[in-house]
Amino acid sequence: MGNKKRLIQKGLTDIFPKDIDTFYDLFGGSGVVSLNVNANNYILNELDTYIYNLYITLKENKPEVIIDHIKNCIKEFDLPTKSTNSATTNKEEREYYKVNYTKFRSRYNESKNPLDLFVLMNYCLSQTMRFNQKGDFNMPFGNNRFIEEKHGQYYIDFHRMINNDNFLITNKSFEDFGIHSFKESDFLYLDPPYTGTTATYNENGKWDTKNDEKLLKFCDELSEKGIRFAMSNAFENKNVRNEMLIEWCNKNRLNVYTFDKFSYHAYGKGDANTTEVLITNYK
Repeated sequence: MGNKKRLIQKGLTDIFPKDIDTFYDLFGGSGVVSLNVNANNYILNELDTYIYNLYITLKENKPEVIIDHIKNCIKEFDLPTKSTNSATTNKEEREYYKVNYTKFRSRYNESKNPLDLFVLMNYCLSQTMRFNQKGDFNMPFGNNRFIEEKHGQYYIDFHRMINNDNFLITNKSFEDFGIHSFKESDFLYLDPPYTGTTATYNENGKWDTKNDEKLLKFCDELSEKGIRFAMSNAFENKNVRNEMLIEWCNKNRLNVYTFDKFSYHAYGKGDANTTEVLITNYK
């Protein structure tokens, strides 16, 4: 969740330092930020077990295996191969595909085959990964589909990068990374759950304001050691301001970059009133 690809297109990684020894992506998510940063070494970290297992599945399986699996599932369950928005399909067609998607989702929830997650991610609403308390995938059908020329290339690029000797995948909390393990030549990117929004991390009590406080303290320690970081976050969501984050930035005189007129769908239906920011401790 978050779709940092669009922020990258607006210049997110252009703000990053150019002289990075090891790039730490501590809240890895889709991994798209790591794919768009130049560094000597990479640490892609993800605490969420489901996402981490997707990394490992893509690392251990050749992209063509995953692509063939997706295509076979599309054929078996008759999932759409065209757009299913209201301009291209009628209500009956959308309902038909919705039923087929739900059947496939049920199969995944019974088998928990990680390869099936790649299918679900191509067809679910907002391409968002979300699970209920039982561990079942519960995102509904969305107006998405698998486009081999586009998504297949993503899998190929990701597989190639994470199999390089300079790329390490980890499954930790940010707190498990000791400050002493970082060097001044390293760079950390932090994309934590945004307080006041709905994301996989926020659900089922996984992330709260106490975690926010720990993360800000972690960042303070980075600054004290002269270690550079950048944090994506939101100052405001649906007219609710994150006063703690704003006060922390002001108190520490941190640099704040905004992405003007950026439409951020991950916050929910409609155009939520958000202020997407990138916070850095360097210029």
